[in-house]
Amino acid sequence: MKLFSQDLSVLNVGIASFGEAIRRAGSQATDIDWSPPAGGNAAVGRDLAKLVNHPHVEAANRKAHGAYLASQPVLEGIGIARSAIPNMGRRMILHAGPPIA
Repeated sequence: MKLFSQDLSVLNVGIASFGEAIRRAGSQATDIDWSPPAGGNAAVGRDLAKLVNHPHVEAANRKAHGAYLASQPVLEGIGIARSAIPNMGRRMILHAGPPIA
């Protein structure tokens, strides 16, 4: 079969160590950061699923998307981060991701 004669390339959804094992074995694996919707709460997940393609949600999304496309970025100013950010320490590093301990 052609499938088994090709190099393996895996999308790993979930536990990162599964992807690491595939890479150690010499194949390619791309880890997908995924967690169950609604933190695994089935009732909340079902409620969220009901909102997919809901006419009110779709209308609100179109309105928000239109406002986003119509907006124009404006530079408000430039300054030193320590002067603009309360409690910023001398050796503090800022980044665009989630908080890091």
